[in-house]
Amino acid sequence: MTPALAIGLSVRSRSARAHDRLDAAFFANDSMVATEQIALLEASGVPVTTIGTLGSARMPPRTALARATSREASLPYLRPYDVFDYLPTAADRVSIDRNFNIDSFRIEPGTILQTRSGRNLGPCTIADAELAKFALSDDMIRIVVDDEAARLLLLAYLKTAMGQALLRRGRSGSVIDHLTVTDVEAVPVPIFPEDLAASVVRSMQDAITSRERGRAMLGAVLAEMEERLPSSQESGWTWWSKRAAKCRDRLDAAHHSPAVANDREQV
Repeated sequence: MTPALAIGLSVRSRSARAHDRLDAAFFANDSMVATEQIALLEASGVPVTTIGTLGSARMPPRTALARATSREASLPYLRPYDVFDYLPTAADRVSIDRNFNIDSFRIEPGTILQTRSGRNLGPCTIADAELAKFALSDDMIRIVVDDEAARLLLLAYLKTAMGQALLRRGRSGSVIDHLTVTDVEAVPVPIFPEDLAASVVRSMQDAITSRERGRAMLGAVLAEMEERLPSSQESGWTWWSKRAAKCRDRLDAAHHSPAVANDREQV
C-alpha cells in the first residue's frame, strides 16, 4: 500500500478510543489504514468474513528434511521464493522413506501458498499441476478453500494492496517478521458484489490456466532439449586431474572440469 492511499483518511472516534491513540502517524500506517477501511466497510453494511471462515490454513511442522541419496526414492524440493519462478527448478531432493512426515510437505493443486517470514513475507500464489510435483518447506502457509470461486476471489484479494497490508498487520518477531496460521486465518475479507466477484473469478481462471499450459509446454521443450544434449553433471566424477601443459592460460578448475568439457563438446 502506498502512502497516497492514506491521503484524506478519516478515522472514526471509536477507533481512536479502541487504540487509545490520537497521533496521525499511527493511523496512517499501511496496516492501520487497511484495518480502518475494513471497519468503514462494515459500518456501511458490507458483510465481512475471514480467511478462517472461508477455509483453513496450515503449515508443516518445523523440521529439517533429510536429503536423498542418489539411490533413494525422492521428491524435488523447493525453497519458498522458488514457487514464484515461471518454471520452478528443484533446489534439492528430499528422501521419501527417511522423512516420515513427507506428505505434509507435498504441494496440492489448488492450494494458496502464502509466504510467512522475513523478506518473503507477503507475496502469495496458487499451486497448479506443475508445483504439485514438488515438496515445499514450512516457510509457506497453505490456505485451503474448497469452493473454487471463493478460492480464486481470495487469491486476487490477497494480491491487492489492502490484502497485503492486512496480512502484514499480524506479523511478529523481534528480528525477523513472521506470520502464524492464526494470523492468516484472522485476515478479514469483504464480501464483494456478485457481478464483480464473477468477473474477477473468470480473469483469475484464465490467468491460472494460461500459466499452467505455458509451464507444461516449456517443460516439455526443456525435457526434449535435455534428452538431445544429456548433461554430464551427474556422470559420477568425484575427482579428476589435468596435466599442466593442457591448462595453458586458465587455472580455474571449473573451466577444465571433465563435465564442463564434455558439455562443451556436445554443444
